[in-house]
Amino acid sequence: MMSKDECNFKYDFAHQCEYMRINDDNDSDEKYREEMLKVFGMETFEEDVMVNYIEQLYKLVNEDEQFMNICTKSANRYCLQDLSMGLILLFSCDSFHLIHKCLQDFNNSGKIETEHYNSVLKYLEN
Repeated sequence: MMSKDECNFKYDFAHQCEYMRINDDNDSDEKYREEMLKVFGMETFEEDVMVNYIEQLYKLVNEDEQFMNICTKSANRYCLQDLSMGLILLFSCDSFHLIHKCLQDFNNSGKIETEHYNSVLKYLEN
């Protein structure tokens, strides 16, 4: 497992997601894109850079049992073997706010709060 200090990118764990509170789909999608860029400290979207950042996040959490369960369930939804892809898939518009809460919890206390963990699992069951 990698420590936060070893990451060569910044992730804004303190960011509060607001995009899912916007009723208009176009406005919500735009806000989601803005928030994704903000948490990774990016000004423009570059898929390969973003994927690399999420893979580095995976290295931060890949020894945590709860995160491994989440990543496994996410990857299994698409019959994927690569568990880091399970985390990458959770950065979609439908679930970014959920996985971000889990990452915030992990950053703050080293474990995911039960409420946030169960929210991601419920999302993955649908």
